[in-house]
Formats: sequence, structure tokens, C-alpha cells
Amino acid sequence: MKCKNHKDEEAKFICDKCKMPICEQCATELRGNKVCVSCIDHAVYAERDRVARIGFWNKLIFFIFACIPGAAHMQMGLFKRGMQLMLTFLGGIVLISYANIESFIPLVIIPTWFFSFFDAYNIRRKMLAGEMVADMEAYNYQFIVNNKKILGIVLVVIGFIGFLNAIDSTLYLFGFRMDSFYWILKRAIIPAVFVVSGFMLISKIKKTEKEINDSTEN
Repeated sequence: MKCKNHKDEEAKFICDKCKMPICEQCATELRGNKVCVSCIDHAVYAERDRVARIGFWNKLIFFIFACIPGAAHMQMGLFKRGMQLMLTFLGGIVLISYANIESFIPLVIIPTWFFSFFDAYNIRRKMLAGEMVADMEAYNYQFIVNNKKILGIVLVVIGFIGFLNAIDSTLYLFGFRMDSFYWILKRAIIPAVFVVSGFMLISKIKKTEKEINDSTEN
């Protein structure tokens, strides 16, 4: 049996990777197994070769998708992570706009966009290297569940700021007119819901804590 690389040499081993006959010159011992040089080269330079095969248009398309939070993740098959990032980005804009706190948009949107963009390229690099990437959420909702009191306070603060902004911006645009009160009322509905929800959440937590303390004392 001849070596797969040297037709004039007798094969002494079978490559543990490709299962082809190889001579002593082609064989390399790796963790107790004989592996041919070509298989080792392929494993070492696989990432470089895969990157080299990616054409300009594929890179451009991926860049465009990466600029849309969550889109590149879904293109790579990570639908759970991609959908969470996309809903966080778009939902954040909608909620902030309805809450009349547009000045907060950069604080939420810019970090989310940058995280999604670089996270997509990081995951792509791992996939090109042959790593298995699980479709995991970008952040855990359990943090919100475990910190309901903080969530309630945040809702109250955001709602209060939004309520003041609704009054200020409406009076600035329309002045003291009869229809101004209608627009104030309309724009203040969502902030008012935030404030009420926050107070209800805080009140519920305090009630639960009181019941726990009472049961402990008894």
C-alpha cells in the first residue's frame, strides 16, 4: 500500500483524520495518533481559508445587516438573540418617544447599536473558526424580575420626567390655549401609566415584605 502523497513510498500508517495511508515522512504524532501533514495544515489554516473564500459582496451584505441591530444575528441563524436585540432597539425608541423623554434615546439606542454590531462580527469570527455558537439571549430577563423595586422606581422617575416634558413642550409650541390642555392630556397618558405602574409595583413589594416580616416575627 503506497503513501497518498508519495507514490513511491510504502505506507506505514493510516491517518487518524482522513483514514488514508501515509508514509513515515508524512506522519506526525498528535495525542498518540498518527495524522498526516495535509490534515494538520487544513486544521491550522481552516479559518484563514474560509475568510479568504468570503467575497466582497458577502462582506458588504453582512456589514449592511450588522448595521441593523439583530439582523446579522438572524442571518447567521441566531433568531432568539437577533430578535431580542432588534426588539430592544426598536421598542426602546417607541417607548421613549411615547414617554416624552426623547433626550434619553442616545443613552439606550447608541449602546444597543454598538453592542449588536460588534457582537455580530465576534460571533461571525467564531463561526468561521469552526466553533459552535448557541442561540442565547443577549441579556437575561431574570435581572428585572429579581429587582422589581428598582424597576418600580425607574418607572416612576421616567413617568414623572415624561409628564413634565409633556406640559413644557406643549406650552412651548401652542402657548396657553384651550387646545393646549387637550394635547397635554394626550401626551401625558403614557407617562401617567408609567408613574401609576411604578407606584403599584413598589406598593406590592412593600406589602409582600411586610407580610414576610410579620410571619417571621410570629
